[in-house]
Amino acid sequence: MFIRIKDGQQADANRDNLREFLASRGLHIAGGNSDSILDADNKPLTFDGYWTDLTLDPLDQQDLVSGGISHATLSHEECEFIYNLCVAGGFLVINPQGGPTTIVINHNHREEDLFDLDDTLWADSVDEFAQIVGAPFLDFQNWRDRVMQSQTPK
Repeated sequence: MFIRIKDGQQADANRDNLREFLASRGLHIAGGNSDSILDADNKPLTFDGYWTDLTLDPLDQQDLVSGGISHATLSHEECEFIYNLCVAGGFLVINPQGGPTTIVINHNHREEDLFDLDDTLWADSVDEFAQIVGAPFLDFQNWRDRVMQSQTPK
């Protein structure tokens, strides 16, 4: 989930920066009750040729704007987009899978704003962000590979 926190409470995103971010990439939010991001041809946002379920609340809504992604591929293109989206909107990333639970992007939040500094990491570049979100998956892949190799008949 992508949200902005101020003084320990959810705050609104920087809507103007998000509009500019989307427009500079030829993207827009579907509108109506949808929070899907579409390209200039009204096709869903893709990364590396694959559809994504990344969402962003409509920027004209009265409620606070946030976003999220349910099924991340963790490709470089996707990580770069999420990082830059968070920079534009002033978002941090809440990772419900934990390890860490909170990822602060580009130092866009103060320590005083956060809930649990022990479960927070700071990403100051796309590569740092990709490493933080990808490390648990890479750990799993390495474990899986070791298990599979140990099961191979000799």
